[in-house]
Amino acid sequence: MWLCVYAFMQTFKKFNEGNMREILDPLLVDHVDDEVLEKLLSLAFQCAAPTRDDRPTMKEVGEELWEIRKEHGKKEH
Repeated sequence: MWLCVYAFMQTFKKFNEGNMREILDPLLVDHVDDEVLEKLLSLAFQCAAPTRDDRPTMKEVGEELWEIRKEHGKKEH
């Protein structure tokens, strides 16, 4: 369990320092837009909040993911 906590803390630190690309799997072939990556990671960290009241509901997560997808789709066309 401590390894998971450590990995989460390191990931959160990289995110806060603006080193989001270091979080991604180096074998990832597809390019991920920086703005999309930031929104997805921000949402992921919200979901990992320590208390239930601080976490978004599944409905809110679904809505946010849908918004991110819609925004990204507009940029690709």
